[in-house]
Amino acid sequence: MAAAALKLTAPQWDELDAVRFSTTDKVVFRNATIILMSHVAVGRTKASIAHDLGCSVGTVDFVRGRYRREGITGLHAKKPTAVLPEPRRTIVPPCTRR
Repeated sequence: MAAAALKLTAPQWDELDAVRFSTTDKVVFRNATIILMSHVAVGRTKASIAHDLGCSVGTVDFVRGRYRREGITGLHAKKPTAVLPEPRRTIVPPCTRR
């Protein structure tokens, strides 16, 4: 079943807006934006939200469902992000003059 539009209180709106503009994580920013755009008073469809944010309608449903279940913590990705391995450091002996 698809998640319906949300009805946010003023404190919830303010909290989401604060999270959105204080994060450097693009997923958290996108997810907070999805929730804000999903607010009943904004009147956006899932398809228009997905189009404007460059994600799928399924992503909009998924984020709405997680927000309903988990609140603000549901905006964060559950999977660990890829961490690049440390580059190998090669020790190069100093050049000697002949």
